[in-house]
Amino acid sequence: MRDHWHRERVGHITCLRATRQGIKFSVEESQANFLRDHEKYGFKDKSSMLRAAIDHYRKELELDELKQSASAYSAIYSEDSDLQGLTEAALNGWPK
Repeated sequence: MRDHWHRERVGHITCLRATRQGIKFSVEESQANFLRDHEKYGFKDKSSMLRAAIDHYRKELELDELKQSASAYSAIYSEDSDLQGLTEAALNGWPK
């Protein structure tokens, strides 16, 4: 089933609505133009382009969360000599 996009202009904002999922959102005119060029970027339709963009953004957010978590663990590890000792003891006997 294809999404059916309806376009409605409100001031300088273009509203797009996908009827299949009942989703409605607003985009700037330049963003609407970008979506209209979906084939130029290898997408079969606006929906697949938008889904790819949302997935990409979600992955970026998840990666940022992972980096923040790793940084927090690194800070904890660097300040905790007991944890460092425990780690070194656990690594004893493992090939380097």
